[in-house]
Amino acid sequence: MNSEGSEETVETAEHAVSAYGRAVDLLVRREHCAAELRHKLTKRGYHDGEIEAALERLVEEGYLSDARFAELYAEQRAAKGFGQLKIRSELVSRGVDGALASLAVEQLDMDWVASACDVLRSKRNLAGHYARQRQVLERRGFLAADARRALAQL
Repeated sequence: MNSEGSEETVETAEHAVSAYGRAVDLLVRREHCAAELRHKLTKRGYHDGEIEAALERLVEEGYLSDARFAELYAEQRAAKGFGQLKIRSELVSRGVDGALASLAVEQLDMDWVASACDVLRSKRNLAGHYARQRQVLERRGFLAADARRALAQL
């Protein structure tokens, strides 16, 4: 069999799996929001109608939830030392509704000033460089007030 024939076989095998099956396979690996799944299924060549039907079924069955995705994503990013603004922005860029992204960040039980202090402590080469420390916290997405408090504590 030539390489053209094997490519055709791979493409046929890819589409033998339904959009629903492919989406479940993706969700088994990690949580996704609807927009991410829609994008990945579109890239794999599934038609819009099939994708929307699969997403609706996943929501009905409780396998797909933008709220759950936003909550888990926000928790993971906050644990890695990112601030509210950055986390919300990342959620929105991933396709989560802005209000849902804001709610996920607001519901985090975080001491943002302590988190900002932890970030600064991990950046030992910035000790004594107030402007650079402030820039690090801004890039990490901390609110200006939390950054000021963290800098004052250190």
